[in-house]
Amino acid sequence: MWISLNYEVRDLGDEAANYGSSSNGYPGAINWPIDEKMAHFNKRIDEWYLGVAEKVVTTFPEAGFAGLQIVLSYFECISKYYEGFIGDGGSGCHFKKGVLLAFPELTDGSKGIRNAMLNDLYSGARNGLYHVAGAAPYIKVTSLPTGAFHFDEENGQVLIHPLHLVRALREHLKQYVAELKTNEQLRNNFEKRFNYEMLLSPVDQ
Repeated sequence: MWISLNYEVRDLGDEAANYGSSSNGYPGAINWPIDEKMAHFNKRIDEWYLGVAEKVVTTFPEAGFAGLQIVLSYFECISKYYEGFIGDGGSGCHFKKGVLLAFPELTDGSKGIRNAMLNDLYSGARNGLYHVAGAAPYIKVTSLPTGAFHFDEENGQVLIHPLHLVRALREHLKQYVAELKTNEQLRNNFEKRFNYEMLLSPVDQ
């Protein structure tokens, strides 16, 4: 069975075994060396999700919302890893922080416009797609000459270019993983979050 563009279940081999076996998560993974944890995280996010989303939106131009549904979890995830967040909840706060981590240029300009766009992305795109399988009417998938997002203040709409978004997230992930190798505080936060997630069952998360 294929689980991503490059991996079948059988390809996991020893990695799956090294997870450990527990209904309460994957406790064996917390004993991995930090480099192995980082490599697993990178592979999980980039190859199992972002890479698949890129193929979806390039192969099927009409699948923009499907692509968004795959990748919008990235923002909450990456924020919690940056901060070493331990605990549940905080999805809205970390989603918005994650957007600004991946797209720091959004911190420029009007704070009011930025907050309006972040709120719309969280409520209309993230929550809409995940909870009711449909984005709010003010979330528009479209072609943009540059950038992943554009807030149309006049019409109260958030315009999203799915392919630009996916590629920007893959680049951000690449930069984050590279920074982990040289930034001790960031690496410590990463490991705190990684270990926490590995001790959770999927239901707990």
